[in-house]
Amino acid sequence: MSNTYSQARSAYGKQPQAASQAAVQVPPPTNQAVPSIPKNPPQNQSQQSKYLENTIMTAPKEQLLLLLYNVAIKACKEAKETIVQKDYGQAHKHLLKAQEVLLELMITLDQNIPISEHLTKLYDYFIDQLIEANVKKDAAPVDQVLTFLIELRDTWAEAAKKARTGGAAVPAATTAAPSAASSASAHG
Repeated sequence: MSNTYSQARSAYGKQPQAASQAAVQVPPPTNQAVPSIPKNPPQNQSQQSKYLENTIMTAPKEQLLLLLYNVAIKACKEAKETIVQKDYGQAHKHLLKAQEVLLELMITLDQNIPISEHLTKLYDYFIDQLIEANVKKDAAPVDQVLTFLIELRDTWAEAAKKARTGGAAVPAATTAAPSAASSASAHG
């Protein structure tokens, strides 16, 4: 309301009493959607966010690694589906999400471990394939990345399972938390 008042005052150069009597033109409505009121009060969203953050911060490294793979796999599946449906806007969003997860996996690698170099190249290849899929609007590169991601996730899940049951050391996983990427061990 004060914005309308300021507009009227500056447009007509009148004192406050006269400005309220001046005719103010209301701009025509736009085609933009009116923002809706969130169904969940902010307090609930905040509590959910804190719960998720706490879960991530306290999860074991191997569980976080599997979580990252699962997020990337889900994003690739959704990207593939939306490319097939020719919903390229949604496909783009899903492809970017998968790329972000792959970048997170790359930056959490400890480059002092020899296999990390190979994993870096592999993740980089996956990102290139997802970019190609996005540019060409083709699901085939996504399908290829998806196959590899599922195989890698299953391999890490099996390694974690063997380490828990057999007492063997788990290959060093990724981040203890996304913000603590530099202090985490490689997952190679």
